[in-house]
Amino acid sequence: MTQNTPGADPASAEARAYGVRSRVADEVDRTVVRVVVKVRYVPFTTRTRSRTLPAPTTEGSTIEQATLEALDRLTTRRPVRLLGVRAEFRN
Repeated sequence: MTQNTPGADPASAEARAYGVRSRVADEVDRTVVRVVVKVRYVPFTTRTRSRTLPAPTTEGSTIEQATLEALDRLTTRRPVRLLGVRAEFRN
């Protein structure tokens, strides 16, 4: 799930990330093993961070927590152009 945030300030991008992560957690209907957060900053520098879950789960709160932990690993607070969250599933 991605969210376009052209020229958004970092605080706004973080607020949008909270909305995206809850939508991902709500829409998942399979067992999730990892969550990946991708942020594209202005001007087009992209960073990706992931968080492997302690155990495969379908529980939304665990998925949300892992998303926040991955987002916190992105320490740069620059304007954000695009934000995406991906859930990786067990085979």
